[in-house]
Amino acid sequence: MALRRLSFFTLVLLLATFILVPVRADAPKTPTGKAPLELLVHDLRAPTGVAVDPDGTVFFTDRKEGRLWQRASNGSLTILLERLEQPLGLIRREDGTLYFVANAFREHQEGAWSKGVLLKRTPNDGTVSIVAENFRKPKQLAFDKDNRLPPEIRCRPPA
Repeated sequence: MALRRLSFFTLVLLLATFILVPVRADAPKTPTGKAPLELLVHDLRAPTGVAVDPDGTVFFTDRKEGRLWQRASNGSLTILLERLEQPLGLIRREDGTLYFVANAFREHQEGAWSKGVLLKRTPNDGTVSIVAENFRKPKQLAFDKDNRLPPEIRCRPPA
């Protein structure tokens, strides 16, 4: 009986070696979709929140470095804003205005930290302003169906 079980087990192993195709774990992965892949940025510590302009400019935040970045369509990288604590939830309005949340923001190098902030960056002059603050660990952000911020955020004045 044990010999019969061993034979069955051996047969299963033999079949598995012919049916299953071994793949090395470090084998290069080839995309199967039709769109080409391009590495836009590398060596970042904790990139989060991504928004893209129609011209291909990519905006993103780095949670650990506390920065808002811009990668232009020509590949150049620019730091748009620093002095952020854990920025997340980046979104872009059709007019190019960027909105994002952060655990804290310091407007000036030596200034006080504003906690739990929703920030707005205008596209023309790059002005950054606090739209609302005193949120507890804000995480994400989204527009409503009319491309507006939710009313509870729009109506909440900074403390």
